Amino acid sequence: MSDPMSIGRRILVLVIASLSLLLVLLVSSLILTYRINAQVTTLTGNVIPSLEIINGVAVKFASIRATTLRYMLAKDDADRVEQARKLVFFRQGLDRDLNHYESEFVVDQQEKALLQQVRQAVEAFDSHQFDILAVSASSQDVRSALAEAQAPLGQVSNALRRHHDYSLQLAESAVDASRFNLRVGVVAMVLLTLVAAVSLLAFGYRIRFAVQALTEGFRKKLVDLGEHGTQVAAAAADLLLASRKLSEVADCQRVQVEQLDAAADDIELGIPAMRDLLAEAQEQVAHTAHSLSHVKNLLESLVQHAGQAQPGLPDELFGEAATLLSNLDRDVQRSGAAMAAVEGVVEAQCRSMALLVQQVGKVARLAVENTSLAASASASAMSLSVTARGMNDEVGRRAA
Repeated sequence: MSDPMSIGRRILVLVIASLSLLLVLLVSSLILTYRINAQVTTLTGNVIPSLEIINGVAVKFASIRATTLRYMLAKDDADRVEQARKLVFFRQGLDRDLNHYESEFVVDQQEKALLQQVRQAVEAFDSHQFDILAVSASSQDVRSALAEAQAPLGQVSNALRRHHDYSLQLAESAVDASRFNLRVGVVAMVLLTLVAAVSLLAFGYRIRFAVQALTEGFRKKLVDLGEHGTQVAAAAADLLLASRKLSEVADCQRVQVEQLDAAADDIELGIPAMRDLLAEAQEQVAHTAHSLSHVKNLLESLVQHAGQAQPGLPDELFGEAATLLSNLDRDVQRSGAAMAAVEGVVEAQCRSMALLVQQVGKVARLAVENTSLAASASASAMSLSVTARGMNDEVGRRAA
């Protein structure tokens, strides 16, 4: 193939790219969620409670104005004391809300400056309020004091309104930031999704192309493997034929060995018999020699007594000689029979030895044939091993 990357590496790159894009999506989602959570926390934990406290300050300041008016309209001292107590209560609540706001919800210097303006306006109104209460307590005309208190009253209202508007601006900024982060996150997710889709399609197309090329290569390799399989089958058939021939040769060798064992047994059994016959023939020959010695002595006696001419003695000697000759004839016959028996045994042993030599020659020829068949079987096995190793290597390369 033209591309050096294997299909396994392509799939690995595809998986890594997918996991990387998923990781980027996860990180961007977490960042977007963190930012939106921060903006929502700002809204719910700072802006909305600060608006609530500012509205509470405005309500308490309105209550102070209404209580001041009731104090001015009081008919007796008891009513004035009650209204004065309410004024102290509302004023303490106002200070408490301002202190709580300053300690918990001030986020920047501008908000702190606006809160300071509210405090200063409230303090300016307090100084004029004390004058109004003193004039009202002495039953004097309070119109001039009320007129002088209008300016601090307007300052308090303006300061509260500015602070309220700034809190609303912070809320709008937080909402706008949340919307912007949400839009940016959506756009980023859409872009990442498009990039992931394009990457997956590109890698999928390349993997599809690689799979097609690999399939074609596998098809060719299957044809080659089929040819190798035919060669392996032929080599296996040759090996089977050689093994059958080896089996037949082994059977023949076994028969020849059995025949050799039988011939060896015959030879081994014939040797003691031949030894006995030879001993018997030797005994007969010794007996014949002894008889011949007696005959010789007798003849010498006859020769000696023939010169002396003693009557009756030759006849006796001749009778004894005839007896010795008769015994000698029997011994000679026995020796001949013993020698014939030895000759028969020797002839049988010679035949057994010839058969043994013949069987040894057959075994040698079978051994030569067995060696040739073994060489042929070894060559077939070697060819089969080489073909199988080639198939195994090819399958390993295709698997890689």
